[in-house]
Amino acid sequence: MPGIATEDIFENIGFDPAPAYAHFKAVYERDAAHRNAFDWADSWRHLRNRLAQGALKDMMFEDFIGAEHLARMFGWIENSHFPNFVQDRAFDDSIALAAERDRNALIAAGLDPAGRNIANVALYNAQDYRFQTFLPVPERQRIRTFVDFGAGHGRQANLWFALPNSLDAFIAIDATPAPYLTQILYYRLLGLEVEDYLVRGEQWKVLPRPGTVHHLPSWRLDMIADQSVDLICAVQVLRELSKPMLVHALTAFRRMLKPGGSLYIRDHFGFHSVNQVDLDRLLLAFGFVVEWQPNVVDRVDVHGIPRIWRLPEVEALIGGFREGAGQAPPSRTF
Repeated sequence: MPGIATEDIFENIGFDPAPAYAHFKAVYERDAAHRNAFDWADSWRHLRNRLAQGALKDMMFEDFIGAEHLARMFGWIENSHFPNFVQDRAFDDSIALAAERDRNALIAAGLDPAGRNIANVALYNAQDYRFQTFLPVPERQRIRTFVDFGAGHGRQANLWFALPNSLDAFIAIDATPAPYLTQILYYRLLGLEVEDYLVRGEQWKVLPRPGTVHHLPSWRLDMIADQSVDLICAVQVLRELSKPMLVHALTAFRRMLKPGGSLYIRDHFGFHSVNQVDLDRLLLAFGFVVEWQPNVVDRVDVHGIPRIWRLPEVEALIGGFREGAGQAPPSRTF
């Protein structure tokens, strides 16, 4: 039956990608009623245009070619110097750890790690992890449920599953076949379990499970419970969505985030806005406030400006109060 599978369909995904690809396409067609009238498979039209122009070398987003696709995703990270302004021993250690895990993953996939831009990807990972986690927050705002929206090849999982943190659930989301299936391959190469919607269907759910990625296509954001997420990560993605799709995604983000939850964005906001949307103004309209944005120069100090936006609690906006003897009121958002 189309859209029904077991985990076995991904067992040899790196070397025999055809069954997984056919299954993804079957699920996509089966789920027509859930796609909100959007063609999620065409969500990154900008990248398709750049491919047609020959700007992205041999990258592809529709067809999936197994382990070689992971190699191409690594090559997609520019083979040039990535600037960095974070300088400390713990940060250097996280770069080394990310690089080692990626090198081992590529070898396990039967790929030669030489010339794969591992150093750039490791730096990118270490920067994101530091920017997402360095701010001190109250206990209720610690990152326990993490959503990676537009997960690329899955790189955010590298350090989130390797370093000590408060993580209970990691959710990865994508829409197009090649990145989605590459993520399954990469997570498995990292030694992680994958709880995938392509297998579970309507039985898919987020449960605290160590070493597990909960994997979901973008058109099923409705399956993530209201006010259940602490942080949503969106790196180099929101400015490339169509305007209606961007509004749809932010509406879902606001619903999914807990009161006080945060949205981590990293992109080239000074000169790269494919959808021509004033993203900052739109985020303010959705009730988000800027919590952190470093005073740095894009492509001089860092590749893509990182920012943390937060969905504030009412008590935080009005200065706080307490009801009763030392008891905080329930958190609320606008």
